[in-house]
Amino acid sequence: MFRTSIVFFLATAALAQTNRVAPGYEFSSGAGMLKSGVRIRYKSVATPDESSLNLVATGITMSDDILHRFLIDKTTSTYFGYDLMVGPADATNRYQATFQPLTGTEEMVMGISGNPSLKPMMLPKYPPPQMVREGDLISLDLMVSADGTRKITDYVEILAPPAAPAFDLNAEARDFTLDDGSVKYGNTEHSFWVNGQARELTAFTGKPGATFWIAMPGQGRYIVSLSPREGFPRTGILHGDTISFQDGGQRYDVRFENSIAGRGKVWNLYVLHDTSYQPNAAFKDAVSAGTDRLDNLVR
Repeated sequence: MFRTSIVFFLATAALAQTNRVAPGYEFSSGAGMLKSGVRIRYKSVATPDESSLNLVATGITMSDDILHRFLIDKTTSTYFGYDLMVGPADATNRYQATFQPLTGTEEMVMGISGNPSLKPMMLPKYPPPQMVREGDLISLDLMVSADGTRKITDYVEILAPPAAPAFDLNAEARDFTLDDGSVKYGNTEHSFWVNGQARELTAFTGKPGATFWIAMPGQGRYIVSLSPREGFPRTGILHGDTISFQDGGQRYDVRFENSIAGRGKVWNLYVLHDTSYQPNAAFKDAVSAGTDRLDNLVR
């Protein structure tokens, strides 16, 4: 069994650019957008194919222009990871990637693990900053066994800021029905804008259900339905992979990795603004979103 109590090291040579992900057990993946609009995508792979990891949870959170990447080990009651800072693109469209010790996740990892005595485990070394181009894969070894035969590697990709959607919210659209097929919200990559300005979407909770919600500090929560419902005014559209709606003079756009309810289709959006919603304490100052069943969101 691959345990996190094996020998750790993170040397300069452990950080490299590569054009492929090594074969193994992919046990985690995700993406986030920095305040600058730069997107970061990652995959975590254990090699050789090791599906008996004791890691209870992994994830990311964003703050300004820093990605905080954490992993939790229930066996040793520890957590570890790194911060990744990405500078603005230079004249040749390269980005400076800087890895540093993990910060800003203590409250979140304690809440996820349910263990208030969880201890941080620092990595002994962090590689120096390096310049990468959009789409380059950065291979970062987080854990390596004493004999070098087993390891956990993060593959990190930096992507340029996407253009904000410019769909007409009054465009011709129709109501979605069960006959139109299934609704699928991807839970690995999201881009979020307010009035065309990129914002960080810190956390996404993908529970079974076809109702999307998004919560913002001091604004409560917006619950989005593709079908007309009492108390849900029609304030936007779903266009392919993007939800767009407006409220209080503000426009909100959320883009997903894939089409939600059919490529090229335009559907009406009905949105309830629940101003009484209070997020989990770990996300009180962050933008969070997710999916669930409507009857779990509206009581």
